[in-house]
Amino acid sequence: MDESLKDTIKKALGMFMLLMLILSVFVIFQIFTGSKSSANYDTITVDAESEIFAVPDIAEISFTVRSEDKEIAKAQSDVEARVKPALEALEKLGIDKKDIKTTSYNVNPRYEYGKLICEQYRCDDGQRALVGYEANQSVSLKIRNLDNVSKVLATLGENRVTDFYGPNFQIEDEEALKAQVREDAIAKAKEKGKVLAKNLDVRIVGIENFQENAYGGIYYAKDAMEMNTAVMNESAPAFEPSLPQGENKIQTSVTITYRVK
Repeated sequence: MDESLKDTIKKALGMFMLLMLILSVFVIFQIFTGSKSSANYDTITVDAESEIFAVPDIAEISFTVRSEDKEIAKAQSDVEARVKPALEALEKLGIDKKDIKTTSYNVNPRYEYGKLICEQYRCDDGQRALVGYEANQSVSLKIRNLDNVSKVLATLGENRVTDFYGPNFQIEDEEALKAQVREDAIAKAKEKGKVLAKNLDVRIVGIENFQENAYGGIYYAKDAMEMNTAVMNESAPAFEPSLPQGENKIQTSVTITYRVK
């Protein structure tokens, strides 16, 4: 074999052995430092809760107007004839246009089945027959002056709106309250961690893990929950129901796992 070729092979083998040696040292170092770091500290876990009760400052109501007719245009026209005056009346109450939003508008065919239906609408026995169309429009609105909530419900009833839902009393800037209760819960957890570490004669050196479980509730009085049935009855006169607003609860709990030595 040519001497130059032998030298080249020897150099390549030498470089390969050197790389393998470096790789082995690196792996051993990682194993050593990893086991050392994992065994270099213990952990303690503490948890804490915080909550705030706040009076709602906005209310949300949604309503739907429906109409059925054999002709699509007539069904749509009837929906428009009921929605338009309702929206105009809401604006007169001071509801801003930016707080009134159409959430859906649909027109669907209506089918019915049966021998009598087929005889009336000329279809084969057992098949479905097109008997008309349903048009519906759904609208949601925000009420920022809560003194107007009862007036809004009465106005909807006066304008032949029979499907409406709410009010849902809310806090507009709820995120600020969530941040406040989170900060308070963390402060409580930190204090508990310090006390526990002192009792165990250890020192906190870092955070291993953090978890939060935020939840809350909305509290309505019984009168507010029952008002819809009477207002939605077309035969009942329009009225302004009493609507206790109650309070909303913003609550969270946190769990912190600390590294200690």
